[in-house]
Amino acid sequence: MLTHKERLTAIIALLMKEDGLTTLSHYIRINNQNLMDAKPQIFDTLYLVHLMNQFQLDNGIKNKCCVNAQFLYRTLQNNYPTETSLKVLPVVAVYNRTENSVTINKGHMVVKINNLIFDPSYEVSSSRDLKYLYNMKDISTDESVKKCCDDFKRDVIKSWLDFQKFADLINNGRHIKGEEVYSKQLYDFIEPFFRK
Repeated sequence: MLTHKERLTAIIALLMKEDGLTTLSHYIRINNQNLMDAKPQIFDTLYLVHLMNQFQLDNGIKNKCCVNAQFLYRTLQNNYPTETSLKVLPVVAVYNRTENSVTINKGHMVVKINNLIFDPSYEVSSSRDLKYLYNMKDISTDESVKKCCDDFKRDVIKSWLDFQKFADLINNGRHIKGEEVYSKQLYDFIEPFFRK
């Protein structure tokens, strides 16, 4: 069995040699936590998110954040049933900020485990200058959102509340229906890597 340091070194080496997916921060948002102290499931999660992102990149998959979060959550829950810190979170994603423009994704899902945020959706996680807004206070005080018109601000809050309902369903063991084909394709792509 590999030590934490050996696992982290292997994962970083893998990520650094992949075309188009070159930074650790692309997969994980680290909140002042030393990865060397992380539990083994963090490394497995990092690798799983990498594979999910690769599948989405290779197949042009977009607009699947709910099913991606559900897939990651359920996979982790099945493999680490005693992990109590596992949770799906709704967020507003703000990215690609420039002097004259910004992209605001009004509703998005990420997975939190041990105070680390994993974004299993390549479309958003690969964006430049990415920032997540986790709650109403974050949304209402964010400079990019404050600059928007009132109708858009209301849409942002409504979307975040809708995504909170989806997150609650997933966190309470309910299944979001309608994406079984995509989930199966994702599973079929990822499963062989974990058999090795």
